[in-house]
Amino acid sequence: VYLPPARRKPFVILTADDADVRLATRWQPLLRARGLRCTFGMNSGAADGLGAGGAFLTRAQADALYADGHDIASHAVSNTAFTVAGFNQYVSDVLTTRDLWARYGWTRRLDYHPLVQGAGNGALLDRLRAEGIRYIRSVNDRSHPNEYLGGGQLAMLPSFTWGSVKTLTDATTRLDQAIARQLDMVNMIHAIDTTSADSITWSQANAEGYLDYAIGRLSAGQIGGIGSLTDYLRYIAAE
Repeated sequence: VYLPPARRKPFVILTADDADVRLATRWQPLLRARGLRCTFGMNSGAADGLGAGGAFLTRAQADALYADGHDIASHAVSNTAFTVAGFNQYVSDVLTTRDLWARYGWTRRLDYHPLVQGAGNGALLDRLRAEGIRYIRSVNDRSHPNEYLGGGQLAMLPSFTWGSVKTLTDATTRLDQAIARQLDMVNMIHAIDTTSADSITWSQANAEGYLDYAIGRLSAGQIGGIGSLTDYLRYIAAE
Protein backbone atom coordinates (compact mmCIF):
# COMPACT_ATOMS: atom_id res chain seq x y z
CA VAL A 1 0.00 0.00 0.00
CA TYR A 2 1.47 3.36 -1.02
CA LEU A 3 1.03 6.17 1.45
CA PRO A 4 1.95 9.63 0.12
CA PRO A 5 4.20 11.70 2.40
CA ALA A 6 2.36 13.94 4.82
CA ARG A 7 2.22 17.58 3.79
CA ARG A 8 4.53 19.70 5.91
CA LYS A 9 3.08 22.25 8.29
CA PRO A 10 2.88 25.91 7.24
CA PHE A 11 5.68 28.34 8.08
CA VAL A 12 5.24 31.97 9.18
CA ILE A 13 7.83 34.18 7.44
CA LEU A 14 8.77 37.51 9.06
CA THR A 15 10.06 40.28 6.79
CA ALA A 16 10.69 43.98 7.44
CA ASP A 17 11.26 46.75 4.90
CA ASP A 18 13.08 50.09 4.80
CA ALA A 19 15.43 51.24 7.58
CA ASP A 20 13.28 52.79 10.29
CA VAL A 21 15.19 53.01 13.57
CA ARG A 22 12.24 51.50 15.44
CA LEU A 23 13.03 48.19 13.78
CA ALA A 24 16.06 48.14 16.08
CA THR A 25 14.65 49.87 19.15
CA ARG A 26 11.24 48.15 19.26
CA TRP A 27 11.05 45.21 16.85
CA GLN A 28 14.43 43.59 17.51
CA PRO A 29 13.85 43.30 21.30
CA LEU A 30 10.51 41.56 20.70
CA LEU A 31 12.19 39.05 18.43
CA ARG A 32 15.16 38.49 20.73
CA ALA A 33 12.91 37.84 23.71
CA ARG A 34 11.17 35.08 21.75
CA GLY A 35 14.19 33.63 19.97
CA LEU A 36 12.87 34.63 16.53
CA ARG A 37 14.58 35.98 13.42
CA CYS A 38 13.42 38.27 10.61
CA THR A 39 14.57 39.17 7.09
CA PHE A 40 15.22 42.92 6.71
CA GLY A 41 15.14 44.57 3.29
CA MET A 42 17.00 47.86 3.81
CA ASN A 43 17.53 51.00 1.76
CA SER A 44 21.16 52.10 1.55
CA GLY A 45 20.33 55.75 0.91
CA ALA A 46 18.62 56.11 4.28
CA ALA A 47 20.87 58.11 6.58
CA ASP A 48 23.76 58.03 4.09
CA GLY A 49 24.13 54.28 4.09
CA LEU A 50 22.85 53.67 7.60
CA GLY A 51 25.37 55.99 9.19
CA ALA A 52 23.67 59.13 10.44
CA GLY A 53 21.06 57.71 12.78
CA GLY A 54 18.09 59.82 13.77
CA ALA A 55 14.96 58.33 12.20
CA PHE A 56 16.99 55.60 10.50
CA LEU A 57 19.07 52.67 11.65
CA THR A 58 22.74 53.30 12.23
CA ARG A 59 25.38 51.00 10.82
CA ALA A 60 26.02 49.71 14.37
CA GLN A 61 22.34 48.90 14.86
CA ALA A 62 22.19 47.05 11.55
CA ASP A 63 25.38 45.17 12.46
CA ALA A 64 23.68 44.12 15.69
CA LEU A 65 20.68 42.82 13.76
CA TYR A 66 22.92 40.72 11.55
CA ALA A 67 24.89 39.45 14.53
CA ASP A 68 21.61 38.35 16.13
CA GLY A 69 21.04 36.07 13.14
CA HIS A 70 18.63 38.26 11.17
CA ASP A 71 18.93 38.51 7.39
CA ILE A 72 19.77 41.84 5.71
CA ALA A 73 18.90 42.18 2.04
CA SER A 74 18.81 44.88 -0.61
CA HIS A 75 15.59 46.90 -0.85
CA ALA A 76 16.72 49.98 -2.81
CA VAL A 77 18.64 53.22 -2.31
CA SER A 78 15.99 55.88 -1.76
CA ASN A 79 12.87 53.66 -1.56
CA THR A 80 11.75 54.77 -5.03
CA ALA A 81 9.43 52.30 -6.75
CA PHE A 82 10.19 50.73 -10.12
CA THR A 83 7.28 52.60 -11.69
CA VAL A 84 8.89 55.93 -10.74
CA ALA A 85 12.60 55.18 -10.97
CA GLY A 86 12.43 53.37 -14.30
CA PHE A 87 13.93 50.02 -15.23
CA ASN A 88 17.65 50.84 -15.38
CA GLN A 89 17.74 53.10 -12.30
CA TYR A 90 15.79 50.63 -10.21
CA VAL A 91 18.09 47.75 -11.10
CA SER A 92 21.09 49.96 -10.37
CA ASP A 93 19.67 50.90 -6.95
CA VAL A 94 19.08 47.27 -6.00
CA LEU A 95 22.55 46.15 -7.06
CA THR A 96 24.31 49.17 -5.53
CA THR A 97 22.71 48.40 -2.19
CA ARG A 98 23.43 44.68 -2.46
CA ASP A 99 27.10 45.38 -3.19
CA LEU A 100 27.33 47.72 -0.21
CA TRP A 101 25.84 45.10 2.11
CA ALA A 102 28.37 42.59 0.82
CA ARG A 103 31.20 44.98 1.69
CA TYR A 104 29.69 45.33 5.17
CA GLY A 105 29.78 41.54 5.51
CA TRP A 106 26.01 41.08 5.45
CA THR A 107 26.07 38.20 2.99
CA ARG A 108 23.43 35.82 4.30
CA ARG A 109 20.51 36.85 2.04
CA LEU A 110 21.87 38.86 -0.86
CA ASP A 111 19.70 36.67 -3.11
CA TYR A 112 16.47 38.21 -1.74
CA HIS A 113 14.76 41.43 -2.78
CA PRO A 114 11.41 42.89 -1.62
CA LEU A 115 10.10 44.98 -4.52
CA VAL A 116 9.57 48.60 -3.44
CA GLN A 117 5.81 49.15 -3.06
CA GLY A 118 5.31 45.76 -4.69
CA ALA A 119 5.89 47.19 -8.18
CA GLY A 120 7.53 45.10 -10.89
CA ASN A 121 7.04 43.11 -14.06
CA GLY A 122 8.39 40.01 -15.76
CA ALA A 123 11.26 41.83 -17.45
CA LEU A 124 12.42 43.21 -14.12
CA LEU A 125 12.25 39.80 -12.46
CA ASP A 126 14.24 38.27 -15.29
CA ARG A 127 16.95 40.92 -14.94
CA LEU A 128 17.16 40.60 -11.16
CA ARG A 129 17.39 36.83 -11.40
CA ALA A 130 20.13 37.18 -13.99
CA GLU A 131 21.99 39.19 -11.34
CA GLY A 132 21.63 36.37 -8.80
CA ILE A 133 18.53 37.55 -6.94
CA ARG A 134 16.50 34.40 -6.51
CA TYR A 135 13.80 35.26 -4.00
CA ILE A 136 11.55 38.21 -4.76
CA ARG A 137 8.62 39.39 -2.63
CA SER A 138 5.45 41.17 -3.73
CA VAL A 139 4.81 40.64 -7.38
CA ASN A 140 1.83 38.89 -8.94
CA ASP A 141 3.35 37.37 -12.05
CA ARG A 142 2.52 33.71 -12.50
CA SER A 143 4.72 33.45 -15.58
CA HIS A 144 7.79 33.85 -13.35
CA PRO A 145 7.25 31.38 -10.50
CA ASN A 146 9.75 31.02 -7.70
CA GLU A 147 10.34 27.31 -7.28
CA TYR A 148 10.69 27.38 -3.50
CA LEU A 149 8.13 29.79 -2.14
CA GLY A 150 4.75 28.12 -2.13
CA GLY A 151 5.03 27.27 -5.82
CA GLY A 152 5.15 30.93 -6.80
CA GLN A 153 6.25 34.40 -5.80
CA LEU A 154 6.12 35.29 -2.13
CA ALA A 155 3.15 37.53 -2.94
CA MET A 156 1.18 34.45 -4.01
CA LEU A 157 1.28 33.21 -0.43
CA PRO A 158 -1.15 34.60 2.15
CA SER A 159 0.37 37.82 3.43
CA PHE A 160 -0.28 40.46 6.03
CA THR A 161 1.09 44.01 6.03
CA TRP A 162 1.22 45.52 9.49
CA GLY A 163 -0.15 49.06 9.93
CA SER A 164 -2.84 51.25 11.42
CA VAL A 165 -5.63 50.04 9.14
CA LYS A 166 -5.13 46.44 10.37
CA THR A 167 -6.12 45.09 13.77
CA LEU A 168 -4.60 42.24 15.73
CA THR A 169 -7.74 40.25 14.97
CA ASP A 170 -7.17 40.87 11.25
CA ALA A 171 -3.67 39.43 11.59
CA THR A 172 -4.59 36.35 13.62
CA THR A 173 -7.54 35.64 11.32
CA ARG A 174 -5.23 35.76 8.30
CA LEU A 175 -2.85 33.36 10.02
CA ASP A 176 -5.65 30.93 10.88
CA GLN A 177 -6.84 31.06 7.26
CA ALA A 178 -3.33 30.18 6.07
CA ILE A 179 -3.21 27.29 8.54
CA ALA A 180 -6.60 26.01 7.36
CA ARG A 181 -5.40 26.12 3.76
CA GLN A 182 -2.02 24.61 4.70
CA LEU A 183 -0.14 27.53 3.17
CA ASP A 184 2.95 29.38 4.32
CA MET A 185 2.38 33.02 5.28
CA VAL A 186 4.44 36.18 4.78
CA ASN A 187 4.32 39.10 7.21
CA MET A 188 5.49 42.55 6.06
CA ILE A 189 6.62 44.97 8.78
CA HIS A 190 7.74 48.58 8.40
CA ALA A 191 7.68 50.15 11.87
CA ILE A 192 6.59 49.40 15.44
CA ASP A 193 5.63 52.13 17.89
CA THR A 194 3.54 52.78 21.00
CA THR A 195 0.45 53.24 18.86
CA SER A 196 -0.50 52.50 15.26
CA ALA A 197 0.19 56.03 14.11
CA ASP A 198 -0.01 55.60 10.34
CA SER A 199 -0.63 53.08 7.58
CA ILE A 200 2.78 51.42 7.95
CA THR A 201 3.19 51.59 11.74
CA TRP A 202 1.72 48.92 14.00
CA SER A 203 1.46 49.18 17.79
CA GLN A 204 3.93 47.26 19.92
CA ALA A 205 1.00 45.61 21.73
CA ASN A 206 -0.31 44.26 18.41
CA ALA A 207 3.15 43.08 17.39
CA GLU A 208 3.64 41.25 20.68
CA GLY A 209 0.15 39.81 20.52
CA TYR A 210 0.66 38.49 17.01
CA LEU A 211 4.05 36.91 17.73
CA ASP A 212 2.69 35.24 20.85
CA TYR A 213 -0.38 34.02 18.97
CA ALA A 214 1.84 32.49 16.28
CA ILE A 215 4.04 30.90 18.92
CA GLY A 216 0.90 29.41 20.46
CA ARG A 217 0.01 27.90 17.07
CA LEU A 218 3.54 26.51 16.88
CA SER A 219 3.25 24.98 20.34
CA ALA A 220 -0.07 23.43 19.31
CA GLY A 221 1.59 21.80 16.31
CA GLN A 222 -0.43 23.79 13.75
CA ILE A 223 2.56 25.46 12.11
CA GLY A 224 6.06 24.22 11.56
CA GLY A 225 8.02 27.35 12.36
CA ILE A 226 8.29 31.13 12.57
CA GLY A 227 11.24 33.15 11.36
CA SER A 228 13.32 34.67 8.60
CA LEU A 229 13.59 33.68 4.95
CA THR A 230 16.78 31.81 5.83
CA ASP A 231 14.90 29.90 8.54
CA TYR A 232 12.15 29.11 6.04
CA LEU A 233 14.56 27.81 3.40
CA ARG A 234 16.21 25.57 5.97
CA TYR A 235 12.78 24.31 7.01
CA ILE A 236 11.63 23.35 3.53
CA ALA A 237 15.05 21.87 2.71
CA ALA A 238 14.54 19.44 5.58
CA GLU A 239 11.28 18.08 4.14
